Amino acid sequence: MHFILTIVLTAALMLGITAPISQAMDLPQEVKNIVKRGQLRVGVKTDVPGFSVQDLSGNFQGMEVDIAKKLAMRMGLKANNIIYVPVTAKTRGQLVDSGDIDMVIATFTITEERKKTWNFSTPYY
Repeated sequence: MHFILTIVLTAALMLGITAPISQAMDLPQEVKNIVKRGQLRVGVKTDVPGFSVQDLSGNFQGMEVDIAKKLAMRMGLKANNIIYVPVTAKTRGQLVDSGDIDMVIATFTITEERKKTWNFSTPYY
């Protein structure tokens, strides 16, 4: 159910809400906890050019990193309040399930089987 966060935040992003959603709507408790903690922990890939890449300095860049920044902003957090956690196809689900990350913004095929375990946002690519 951790991906409910992704759905709420993606919907807000797509609707172009200008105020932080943390002030604009009644949020699920999971989202409130993130805002209260002041950090958004996002699982991203390190090696998918254009989507998410970790450079030699350890910085992340790409479309999925930009999405994370927009979501954090909508939550009333700053870009430096995001902790990027490298994920792989084998680790991303485990990290969400364990609570080590709040969401995954990474290449992740949506299947009927996966929908039984996690909530997904609308595909963005």
